[in-house]
Amino acid sequence: MKIESFSLGPVTGTLLMGVLIGQAHISISANVKATCFLIFLFFVGYGVGPQFFRGLKKDGAPQMLFAALQCVISLVTGYAVAKALGYDIGQAAGLLAGSQTISALLGPAADAINKLAISIEEKKHLLDAMTAAYAVTYIFGTAGTAWILSTLGPRLVGGNVMTACKEYEARMAGEVSDDPEATSACRDLAPRAYPLTPDRLAETTVAEIDAMFLHQHVFAEDSRRGAALGMAFTLGTQASSRPTPSLAQSRRGVARPAKALGPAGPAIGMNVIAFVAAGITILALFGALAINIGEVPLSLNTSGGALGAGLVFGWLRSACRLFEGVPEPALATMNSVGLNVFIAMVGINAGPGFVTGLREASPSLFLAGMLVTVIPLVVGLLLARYVFRFHPGIALGCVAGARTTAPALGAVQEVVQSTIPALGYTVPYAVANTLLTMCGTAIVMLMA
Repeated sequence: MKIESFSLGPVTGTLLMGVLIGQAHISISANVKATCFLIFLFFVGYGVGPQFFRGLKKDGAPQMLFAALQCVISLVTGYAVAKALGYDIGQAAGLLAGSQTISALLGPAADAINKLAISIEEKKHLLDAMTAAYAVTYIFGTAGTAWILSTLGPRLVGGNVMTACKEYEARMAGEVSDDPEATSACRDLAPRAYPLTPDRLAETTVAEIDAMFLHQHVFAEDSRRGAALGMAFTLGTQASSRPTPSLAQSRRGVARPAKALGPAGPAIGMNVIAFVAAGITILALFGALAINIGEVPLSLNTSGGALGAGLVFGWLRSACRLFEGVPEPALATMNSVGLNVFIAMVGINAGPGFVTGLREASPSLFLAGMLVTVIPLVVGLLLARYVFRFHPGIALGCVAGARTTAPALGAVQEVVQSTIPALGYTVPYAVANTLLTMCGTAIVMLMA
């Protein structure tokens, strides 16, 4: 259900339904929640892994730095507001997750809370408070981000953003047309290559060959010379001329382009469960290792390890293509199922204490969520304009990506009537997905 362009979305809807069902005091194994969350994190990383590492090599470095600064600003703002208003650890974690619309932050925060040296009853109270704070602040976090970026954002990044985007599109189109290596795919004359043997060259017309070997682009080996004999023809509207030999190339020369293009993926679809399980298991165990600095243990946690596994394996798949990729429908399904089962479990387990926590903290918490949503957004827009000097359209995309808020990107593109903001969305989105998730552990450590 939508009110104009706003809806709760599946995550918040699932959380609220889990809270409702949780009033019946249903008990479900915590292993279900942990497993689904690790699967979700792995596929989040897998989906953005290629863009994440590609941004390290190309001109995405400023965007990556911007996203990192934006995440730090969000963390500091959430911590400062929670401290100023006297919130506990659970409320602070839920406030940060909801205001930044990053549901994945709840997992590392819950892991960090469970490792605190406090009683089980206190841990449960903090987890219930975290869920209530997340639910209260998420609504404005989503709707407020989209509204601010689409209305206030164009003014803060400077200039007429719609005109600037149109000029940028025209400039990009001009650069392509001026490139001597760029040619139009629409041609009146098309070269084609056909397999021919010497005895067939004498009486065969191009029209006959075209009918016999349409869309075949292969070379046939002349066994007498041990070479690949290729025949190339130019076909116009009148395909009546006789073929003329124009290319003779060795098999080694014909195979050379294949080496530059890299190996093709497996011809037959393979089951990738072993690949996914290995990635999650190996780096989740690595993430469980901790390094003590004084009395503070530092680690990625199993959740951070699973996210890192997704980033690495997603990049390996795109760079090396040594194993079968996860199909897009499966990727989307596991993303959705993993997150929503985890969120449902959070709601069900927190259901009994949710109503009490909501009643105690709702008014001030909603206003606190507005502050933690608005302040990083405004600071980020000003940084994008005056410090990083991004193009106005790309600046809006960078801020939306650093907030991991796809609805905000859609709202911005609708206002400026251009897809240019999407150019600034991908790299910050990949960086922020990682860093904001890790902020779950950071906010608990700061508050503790």
